[in-house]
Amino acid sequence: MAEDVDIRFLGEQIKRVQSDVRVLQTDIAQSRADQSRLNGEVAGVKADIIRVENRLDAFAESVTDRFDQATELAKSNFRILNQKIDKVAGDLDQKIDKLDQKIDRVDQRIDRVEAKIDQVMVRIDALNR
Repeated sequence: MAEDVDIRFLGEQIKRVQSDVRVLQTDIAQSRADQSRLNGEVAGVKADIIRVENRLDAFAESVTDRFDQATELAKSNFRILNQKIDKVAGDLDQKIDKLDQKIDRVDQRIDRVEAKIDQVMVRIDALNR
């Protein structure tokens, strides 16, 4: 019933399995080395990403600060312009008031001249009668 198994055949099979196991162990070791190298590269890339993010954050903050400075400069310049406009408007108001006074004096003189002309006309009319 039991057939005799050739031990030589089993020995060759065991040698092939041992050889395959050695190849697999070498492949596993190589895979672990590759994985370790990749883990190192991933860590390096993550560090690079963190550095880039930090630079971008610093750049964004710098840009924000510059916009804030530009806004403050614009506000300051508008305040200065508004003050100058108010000063010029005040100066013009004073000059306009002086011109109004001069015009009023001219109007008074004209009124006096017209009154004198009226008096002269009345005298001429009286002489003509």
